[in-house]
Amino acid sequence: MVVPDFELICEIMLVAEGFQDARLLARKFITLYTLCRELLSKQDHYDWGLRAIKSVLVVAGSLKRGDRLRPEDQVLMRALRDFNIPKIVTDDMPVFMGLIGDLFPALDVPRKRDMDFEKHLVDGALSMKLQPEPGFILKMVQLVELFAVRHSVFIVGFAGTGKSMVWQCLNRTYYMLKQKPFYNDLDPKAVTNDELFGIINPATREWKDGLFSTIMRDMANMPGDGPKWIVLDGDIDPMWIESLNTLMDDNKVLTLASNERIALTKSMRLLFEIATLRTATPATVSRAGILYINPQDLGWNPFVASWIDTARDDESEKAMLTVMFDKYIPSLLESCKKYKKITPLTELQQIQLSCYLLECFLNKTLLPSDCPKDWYETYFVFSVVWGFGSALFQDQIIDWRNEFSKWFSNEFKQIKFPSTGNVFSFFIDPETKKFLPWSEKVVGFELDPDIPLQSTLVATNETTRTRFFMDLLIQKQKPVMLVGSAGSGKSVSVAAKLAALPDSYAIVNVPLNFYTTSEMIQRVLEKPLEKKSGRNFGPPGSKFMIYFVDDMNMPEVDKYGTVQPHTLIRQFMDYKHWYDRQKLTLKDISNCMFVACMNPTAGSFTIDPRLQRHFCTFAVSFPGLDACHHIYKSILIQHLMNPVNKYLPAVYRYTEVLVGVALALHNKLSSTFLPTAIKFHYIFNLRDLSSIFQGLLFATGDAIKTPSELLRLWMHEATRVYSDKLVDASDNDTFTKLMFEVIKKNCEDYDENVIMEKPLIYCHFAEGIGDPKYFPIKDWNHIKKLLDESLSAYNDLVATMNLVLFEDAMYHICRINRILEAPRGNALLVGVGGSGKQSLSRLSSFISSLEVFQIQLRKGYSMNDLKTKATGVPDTRDNCWSFFINRVRTLLKVILCFSPVGATLRVRARKFPSLVNCTAIDWFHAWPQEALRSVSKRFIAEVECLPEELVEPVSRFMSHVHQSVNEMSEVYYQNEKRFNYTTPKTFLEQIALYSKLLNEKTKNLKMMIIRLENGLEKLASCAGDVAVLKVTLAEQEIILKEKNKAAEALIEVVGAESEKVSKEKAFAAEEEKKVKVIEEDVTIKAKICADDLAKAEPALIAAQEALNTLNKNNLTELKSFGSPPDAVVNVCAAVLVLFAKKGKLPKDRSWKGCKLMMAKVDQFLNDLVYYDKENIHPDVVKAVQPYIKNPEFNPGFIMSKSAAAAGLCAWVINIVKFY
Repeated sequence: MVVPDFELICEIMLVAEGFQDARLLARKFITLYTLCRELLSKQDHYDWGLRAIKSVLVVAGSLKRGDRLRPEDQVLMRALRDFNIPKIVTDDMPVFMGLIGDLFPALDVPRKRDMDFEKHLVDGALSMKLQPEPGFILKMVQLVELFAVRHSVFIVGFAGTGKSMVWQCLNRTYYMLKQKPFYNDLDPKAVTNDELFGIINPATREWKDGLFSTIMRDMANMPGDGPKWIVLDGDIDPMWIESLNTLMDDNKVLTLASNERIALTKSMRLLFEIATLRTATPATVSRAGILYINPQDLGWNPFVASWIDTARDDESEKAMLTVMFDKYIPSLLESCKKYKKITPLTELQQIQLSCYLLECFLNKTLLPSDCPKDWYETYFVFSVVWGFGSALFQDQIIDWRNEFSKWFSNEFKQIKFPSTGNVFSFFIDPETKKFLPWSEKVVGFELDPDIPLQSTLVATNETTRTRFFMDLLIQKQKPVMLVGSAGSGKSVSVAAKLAALPDSYAIVNVPLNFYTTSEMIQRVLEKPLEKKSGRNFGPPGSKFMIYFVDDMNMPEVDKYGTVQPHTLIRQFMDYKHWYDRQKLTLKDISNCMFVACMNPTAGSFTIDPRLQRHFCTFAVSFPGLDACHHIYKSILIQHLMNPVNKYLPAVYRYTEVLVGVALALHNKLSSTFLPTAIKFHYIFNLRDLSSIFQGLLFATGDAIKTPSELLRLWMHEATRVYSDKLVDASDNDTFTKLMFEVIKKNCEDYDENVIMEKPLIYCHFAEGIGDPKYFPIKDWNHIKKLLDESLSAYNDLVATMNLVLFEDAMYHICRINRILEAPRGNALLVGVGGSGKQSLSRLSSFISSLEVFQIQLRKGYSMNDLKTKATGVPDTRDNCWSFFINRVRTLLKVILCFSPVGATLRVRARKFPSLVNCTAIDWFHAWPQEALRSVSKRFIAEVECLPEELVEPVSRFMSHVHQSVNEMSEVYYQNEKRFNYTTPKTFLEQIALYSKLLNEKTKNLKMMIIRLENGLEKLASCAGDVAVLKVTLAEQEIILKEKNKAAEALIEVVGAESEKVSKEKAFAAEEEKKVKVIEEDVTIKAKICADDLAKAEPALIAAQEALNTLNKNNLTELKSFGSPPDAVVNVCAAVLVLFAKKGKLPKDRSWKGCKLMMAKVDQFLNDLVYYDKENIHPDVVKAVQPYIKNPEFNPGFIMSKSAAAAGLCAWVINIVKFY
């Protein structure tokens, strides 16, 4: 393939279109496209290829025919300019217009306009309450012009630039012109390719139609010539767009896998609404016209103007709002470009949120008609501050809200905020219209011991203002999204808000994960809906449905950058419907909205801007130091002062100090231990602090008598939460050092002996199994005794576990037990194979009286295998379902066991952040020397063949070998950069191998000893036998000599007899040869006879069958014939010949002689049966031949004369044949 000569092709097509100066114009045409390819920016939607050239030439031809008097260069210049401008981005426009001016100098040709149609477009925009801006009208005109020359058009532009409004307003205009337009919209990525285009079932070969094919077929069969559009509003990727190649090119035919071909009619068009053509191939781009909408084409003014027109009726209010928007918005837009947001937001999205908030305040209650103008501006400023600042957050270096606040205060000094705090620290008092701190709206907190801390919400300034805005926006049915890192309280805040809604709202939780698909989420969304009428669906009764989507950005991003579940949600938010996947029909959804949460540091980090723009987005930051102090002080002080817990006053007076120490250590660790690729789980947030204080709530005054004991309990809880997730000894040492530094710096009055007492471990069974009290462990021997009893009980009741409870193992049992006893406690145990994760978990669960269920993975294991039906809980009642979920979260404990080796844990933690965020991590480190010795000593002691005095030295040597290999593995990694893993499982395998080899060698040695002893016994026995045999041999030698003499005499006799026998043998051999010759001759004859018999046997059988047809009656009838036919006479004569004895032929063969033969019928019949067929005289055979050769001597022929004669005829023939 070679690149064609574009200039020659262009020249020929110009001539075909009627241009006279085709060569010069073709050169200018190709020069322009060549320069555009080289000088303009590289945009995905730019196409300067042959298809684009052809389209412009078609436009130029139609322009020439429409205005024959205009010079040809002006016609071509107009075509090049007007057809290409729709796809040129703003930054490239000056370059493009400069190229047009250079190639066509001194030409200023106005754009061809249809003023009447543009007036209709203005009317259409006004009917939709849109602003008929010239740029907006121009885009609609350009879309019409593209539809005139291309049956496929891409509308490309960023989120919120007005793409949908362009084609929807044009459609509305057609409707007002009575052209009966029709369109079907669908998101091609909201369904699979098979659901989009149809599929043939590979098993049944049955065709299942697709969504797109159904829509196109129905549209092609619609009567009328009005505009018909298939609007494909969704991301483009080669997986589905390539299936439309034949439809988008000049063939205009959709070819399905079922071999069906659906043609595009003249009135049908394909309209693609997309944000980018990044994943489209050049071939795809060249097949369609491009309408690019720059953000500057429309801007924010039309949106604001339309909102003012619809939101307010009073003209003075409209004028006032317009002035304020013009005053504040331009500088805000320019300034906010330099401030970092927690997730990317478009400019229009920030203005949209400002309008939504302002809409909440513009009511007669807050702003009566006679109120001062300052009140309007106060609420306006409050709205735009949060509209533009809601997504600002504090990163590790800069607090962007403070930066914005400083700029805003300096830029608009006439707005007087209080001096304390920033512009986000205040709300407007509805009565005084003054700014008051959010702290005045914070409600008090009351601790409920039955509610886990994970679900407890202590109101702070941050949560109060988040709740304030959620109240306003949800009341106005505006989608809300909270964005913040894990543990910042997003889900708890949303859950608290939704739980406080009245019964007129229905709530559905929609949790997303890495493997959620659009089909799965559609099932979840549709489940609570009911059919209203036709294709309308909605929540039950008159309720309003709120879908709470948690972890919005967690689903998998496909290789083309699309998140399937998001496409379905966006389709609903854009068009308020989705498609039934089975019936392929539209479902209009009403009275529903979405509230979402998202972690910007997990999953795909961000979501599609076209979906993001629908949400009112708020950043949720971690509470500040003062807020955290307030939260945890409120929790702890209420627990300590509760009379039920029996704490002494000196203990609860220590609350202030303890909370300060806890926060200081948390901040220290957060800045010291930062997450890395290997230590990805080093994330410290409010969940960790809550876990620490949850542990403090386990204890009562019986266990904590002094402030030092309370401080020691906090040290234990901090160690469990922070230290247990650290991966190596150096990090643990650093943690311990930091913890004591913080204690020394923040605490003064404490007993050092108490806090330094070892071991530092608390558990729920320190006072005995079955008596769950949170006490410290004073004596390891006591706890070992309790655990040994539990292990023995477990082995008796469940299954035998051969565990060695060394100190490190008991530590892990206490840790796991603490997690299981905690409300909603789930564990993530990380350790290499053989470290005891599963065994210790089973024993810990047994101690906590929990039943263990282990999932057995198999091929085809799926989500349905995890689901069980909740008996007795009607899933139509929201409160019952909520109760059931809470019971499951409280009573179901999940223990996950992972190995840190390889990338599996890191990959799964990235796909499912809850593995780290929602579990307590217990990191199993390498077994210490004491553990190795205990384990090896325990198992080696069971080897019977090993002497007791060798058990101790062998166990020491085994642990030394294991430790030595570990040390050399580190050297090996440093030198070779390759890992060599030595795990506890390896150590156990070493013990097992040693025991096996020792037993085998011992067994072999024992067998060799037994074999040697048996050999010695055999040798001694043989020596005695030899002496006896010598005596016997001497006696038998005499007898042997005598027998030798007798044998020699006998040999002489045998020699004589042998000669005689030889002669007889020769004679017998000669006779044997003669017998063999005779035998061979007999064999040959026997074979011949057998062959003859095989040939004759059918004739004999036929003769017998012929006799079976004869009986006394028919023979008597035959004999009674007076003058029978000659054929009958010949048959009887032939029988008479066969009965001739010894070949003496009868002379009388007439009918008389025959009747004489049959005189005695019984005798005649008997003679036939016992006829000697094997000894017929040759003369008889010869005499009967003339009869048989007679043509009439045929049983079939004679049957017509006489049945008896026919039977005799068949008998004669077959008897002769047999002979």
